[in-house]
Amino acid sequence: MIMELTAYWEGGYRVRCPVRGFEVVADESTLAEAHQIARQATPIPVSATGSAGLAGLAVLARSGAIAAGERALVLFTGVQR
Repeated sequence: MIMELTAYWEGGYRVRCPVRGFEVVADESTLAEAHQIARQATPIPVSATGSAGLAGLAVLARSGAIAAGERALVLFTGVQR
């Protein structure tokens, strides 16, 4: 899931609210490429499923939905065991 989040303070707590979300489908080769890049570019022992967000970001970048130079955040959510 790739989601744009808006953060604001409410009662002294930081609250994140989804503004908009949508599905992104990546093919197997993009998933494998993203996993390889994630493992080579970081010391994080991320699993293939944990690096799927990076594959989604690649799909969005290739489609033009994310402009060159635009900032994005990807969370690696699974560890290779």
